[in-house]
Amino acid sequence: MDTKRLDIQGLRGIAVLAVVLYHANLFVHGGFVGVDIFFVISGYVIFKSILRDYGAANSIDVWGFIIRRIHRLLPAISLLIICTLIASVFVLSPFGDQQQVARTSQTASLFTANIYLALQNSYFALVNNPLRHTWTLAVEEQFYLCLIILLYVLHLVARRVSAEFTKFVLGSVIVLSSISFLLSVMFSFGNRLIPLPTRVAFFSMPTRAWEFSVGILIALVETSRLRNKFGLVFSNSISLIGMSLIAVAFFRFNTFTTFPGFAAVIPVIGSGLLILDSHEGSLVKRALKFRPLVWIGDISYSWYLWHWPMIVFSVVLWPGSHVAVISAAFGSIVPALASYYLLENRLRITSESPRGQRSTLNIFLVSVFAPLLVSGAVILGASTGYGLHRNISPGLTESIAYKSGCQMDVLPFPQKTCIFMRSPSRPLVLLVGDSQAGVNSDPLYTATKSLNLNFAVWFNNGCPIFPEPTLERSDCQPYLNALPELIAKLDPALILIANSSTLYTTAGSQGGGLTITKENGKPSSTYQEAIETWINGLSATLSRPELLSRRVVLVGQVPPSRFLSPSILRPKVSTQSFDLSSSSDRNLIIQREKEIINGYSNSFFFDTADYLCPKGACKYSTEGKDAYNDSLHLTVKGAMLLSDGFKEMLQLQVK
Repeated sequence: MDTKRLDIQGLRGIAVLAVVLYHANLFVHGGFVGVDIFFVISGYVIFKSILRDYGAANSIDVWGFIIRRIHRLLPAISLLIICTLIASVFVLSPFGDQQQVARTSQTASLFTANIYLALQNSYFALVNNPLRHTWTLAVEEQFYLCLIILLYVLHLVARRVSAEFTKFVLGSVIVLSSISFLLSVMFSFGNRLIPLPTRVAFFSMPTRAWEFSVGILIALVETSRLRNKFGLVFSNSISLIGMSLIAVAFFRFNTFTTFPGFAAVIPVIGSGLLILDSHEGSLVKRALKFRPLVWIGDISYSWYLWHWPMIVFSVVLWPGSHVAVISAAFGSIVPALASYYLLENRLRITSESPRGQRSTLNIFLVSVFAPLLVSGAVILGASTGYGLHRNISPGLTESIAYKSGCQMDVLPFPQKTCIFMRSPSRPLVLLVGDSQAGVNSDPLYTATKSLNLNFAVWFNNGCPIFPEPTLERSDCQPYLNALPELIAKLDPALILIANSSTLYTTAGSQGGGLTITKENGKPSSTYQEAIETWINGLSATLSRPELLSRRVVLVGQVPPSRFLSPSILRPKVSTQSFDLSSSSDRNLIIQREKEIINGYSNSFFFDTADYLCPKGACKYSTEGKDAYNDSLHLTVKGAMLLSDGFKEMLQLQVK
């Protein structure tokens, strides 16, 4: 824009503040909708810029558009990626975490991070990834590229048929945005016709395009001169409604809100109404021009880039410290300012000059290939382990269930590798569940072997034993459907069910969790409702015919750990413990699960905390090795702490 709209900059400031506060876990539980506000603003600003150039030259300047985007976005994100990669070498563990960051950085450099993240099955990788937030920039750039190509084609068509260009644009935007919104709703609620995880709706450009289109439609309204007819009363009305809608999203939405879907309409329409407000005297418009707010809007891109990596690193360095998270969130404004004034602002100015345009290729090559080279170096370095490998015990994937191929990839059940027969005449113990079952396979294998019991295990990551599959996983239904037949075939004397309870009840899909649904097929909207949904589902599960007639043991989830694997800055395995009482969410679930179990005479509860947390002190390590692979999963060494407990339980339950 030639003339910067200060109210829009103020709206940018509100959006980035909301995102930062949300990530810092401060007040604004729906702050993630700040991203949607950015999308609406981007659609408006970008299209206004294109229309301005079109009016001056009566053509679509594709190359000029690309040059401005390169200068505006690439150098700043390239610097952020390189700095994050270097920091990860020292802060994060070389055994998985660094490689995850490096792979994300490669896609972020190519503006495909959203696609990469949508394809991830590890929700811990999504939550703790310092470059996770780059998905929004990937969505923006993908939309910009599609938009400029579409506009160029429409321009050629309009010129050929002697029609008005903006009318072609209006019709195309309405049709395409309608399709985009339909896809957004369809996949946000879990689509069984085309089984894709709900995160596809969250991360993909086609399901977000309609949000940009709202901004484009507003820009088209301006071209019709309709906006100039708005009076003060009307402007005050629509802007107050717009701000109210945004406030509702900020303070009523939470991590359990099904998003984007229908819910995204509220902040998107709210943002659109604020942009549509044309009267300089309107109350909200004047408030948005508040100078500190405008200043925050000016640096919003840089601040958005830097805040999330610093939050993630603070969590790693000072686990459990909310003060550290808050300090990192607002301390990130320092590198953001440096990036804005020393890099972003300067390159934006040079993009308007012939010399700056000639340097575009160099900027593009350096901004793309420099992060790729650094990421390659990080992957190579991490592969050596930096001498830390001696401190690492075998991780999750080294458990006997994983090594024997007992995770459901294909049907039917792989009997040869996942049934450990000791004596045909002896009873069989069957272990099922999500990744917690995989974790518990080693101590149960050892316990059953010592008692000469037969043992079988079959599990599926992210697929709890629950009446309905989670919305994010398309492979849970076959697993759940196959269990009754498997139980009938194996005829186990005892069935153990192991689920990551808190993964489905505490975080919500926005917080890296998985979404279970109520009996009516709708997801829970609050934490309390999620707890009740889980407990009701557990009761329904235990009432299934194939379980009512057998002895069942529910294995309580392990207490979540805040300790991460050794890194250069934390080379020693922690010999400390954490207090069991700090796992309040887990403990609440355990209490409710025990209450349900007590109502079934054939069902019993095995609390892992009894063996992992003697006297309420949970172990980070055992015999000098990590006990935890990540926050929810034990290593093989840690899981073996449960072996004696499982043996005692089996002696009581298997006759």
